[in-house]
Amino acid sequence: VVYRLELAGAADGLLDALSALPGVRSARLVTQSPSGLVLDLGLDEAPASEAALWQMLGARGLRVRRYGPKDDGLVGVLKQSLAGPG
Repeated sequence: VVYRLELAGAADGLLDALSALPGVRSARLVTQSPSGLVLDLGLDEAPASEAALWQMLGARGLRVRRYGPKDDGLVGVLKQSLAGPG
């Protein structure tokens, strides 16, 4: 599953650290600014993957602004189903 992660703060060396975590299949920088960064993470669906991620981010003092699945197609389908029949 690919997740979008938005963080506040500087994150030197974060991609390498994320890539080394068990359960992380990929880590890609989407955008970066002085106030934070946005990453796409490919994670195994094991709870241990997320636990290791949170532990590492906390140890670095990073604050998570947003975190969730990055499936834009799924969001569109959900919006259509919630809208109901026309």
